[in-house]
Amino acid sequence: MNTHYDQNPSIHTLTVREKEVLKLRIQGHTRKQIASCLHIAESTAKKHLENIYRKLGVSTQVELIQLIHKKE
Repeated sequence: MNTHYDQNPSIHTLTVREKEVLKLRIQGHTRKQIASCLHIAESTAKKHLENIYRKLGVSTQVELIQLIHKKE
């Protein structure tokens, strides 16, 4: 994932799969849609999102999107 938000140092702590999940999440996909797109269980998508939020220091999708757009 080579995007403008790669400038955020916290992004570099994410795994490749977490970056894939992040990309879909900020595009507005639900956990169920993310799971379907990536051929993973919805519970796995949920765990990836929990890890992403923890690593980036956010607790809501709104905070996540604000963080990403702040880096543009």
